[in-house]
Amino acid sequence: MLERLSVQREAVEKEVLTWLDTQLPYIITHVVDGLADQLVAQITAEVHLKLMSKLQLAIEAENQSAKGVPPR
Repeated sequence: MLERLSVQREAVEKEVLTWLDTQLPYIITHVVDGLADQLVAQITAEVHLKLMSKLQLAIEAENQSAKGVPPR
């Protein structure tokens, strides 16, 4: 009985180690890739929002100065 439990324990340990070696790297890569995609999207949106508002202000200022109106 003890030997049987030992064999089963070794089989389970081997199965777990095999899973860790084969599946865990894939899972971690998938999670990190998702986080990277989310971070890039968030940074892109923030930069776009900030730069577009500055660009809009610069265009308005340029248009007003071209018309002889002092900038705001």
